[in-house]
Amino acid sequence: MPNERFIGWINDKEHGEQALDQHGNQRHNAWVIDATKVIELKDYPEGTCLYLRAEPLHPGAKVSLFDVDGHRVTAFLTNAPRYNVAFLDARHRARARCENRIKTLKNAGLGKLPFKAFAANQLWANLAVLAVNLVS
Repeated sequence: MPNERFIGWINDKEHGEQALDQHGNQRHNAWVIDATKVIELKDYPEGTCLYLRAEPLHPGAKVSLFDVDGHRVTAFLTNAPRYNVAFLDARHRARARCENRIKTLKNAGLGKLPFKAFAANQLWANLAVLAVNLVS
């Protein structure tokens, strides 16, 4: 599929399902598309699917190469059984937020505990968590 047609396919909301927010409510300005219908996945396990999520750019967001007509397009690959595309997307985004928090904690000092004593490292971990809470 040529790039122009593929970009048009992403923007056509008829091919996707409305995305869900963190509370399970439908978002009317974001949608999820099963891209496996147009992109053949070779050398992947059986049942692997590629999903694309399109949502409007947030205020102040920098436009990237893959942003289409004012929408940020993100992708995720999964072999989870398809219950509901929007549910899979919401679950994936929740897990991504968790991974981002873990990365932030590691960067705040939890990645390398500097002491040999348990109590000192426990204090170090508490200070790292406090620092992340203060920053966020």
